[in-house]
Amino acid sequence: MFFQRFLRMKEILLLLNNKIKKIENKVNKKVCVVGVSPNVGVTHLCISLANFMHSVLGKNVIYIELSNESQLLSVVGMKQILIGDILAYEYKGVRYVLSNDIDAIRNIMLRENAWFVVDMASLNEETRPIFNNCNNRIIIGSLRPWCQREYYEFIDKLGLLEYDMDQMTYIKTDTNKKTNIIASGLANYTKSTIKDLPIINDPFSLKEENFQELMDLIR
Repeated sequence: MFFQRFLRMKEILLLLNNKIKKIENKVNKKVCVVGVSPNVGVTHLCISLANFMHSVLGKNVIYIELSNESQLLSVVGMKQILIGDILAYEYKGVRYVLSNDIDAIRNIMLRENAWFVVDMASLNEETRPIFNNCNNRIIIGSLRPWCQREYYEFIDKLGLLEYDMDQMTYIKTDTNKKTNIIASGLANYTKSTIKDLPIINDPFSLKEENFQELMDLIR
């Protein structure tokens, strides 16, 4: 059992190393995640990505929570640090900037030699410059029959089809026969594969079975 698990882990790491080499030339990888609506798992996925980048890929990671009110301060706010002249926090090796100051965030993203994960509370004209500054853009939403219209309207209202398709990832929160059928329609509309939201119990303590899904979200 232990030997089989060891071989499986070795196989996963080999695949990861091959994918890492393809993106290694991107010094400042910038991933932005935004939800079609509240409470679709944006922060959970962002924490998972940030910890994966740091603990598995060995990257210097800055997590930006772009929101008027922080959900993370009580969790990550024990150790204060400075990034330039901006107050930040460090938790398990990842640095956290909890702010809604667009100019300060943009300056950090331009100045710091790091990989970034941007947890964006809402995408609008004010926050769009940060969204545009990222080279990975992930949209999460529900495709339940009563929610699918909201997903399409979100894409149309914000002109997301105008972005480089290779920099866009669309995720659905629901996995069943009905939403899979609906997802095929959205895939045709966006000309992009619709991925399932990874199921991760603890984003601060990832398991090896989570690695491949998270790596697939980092192009």
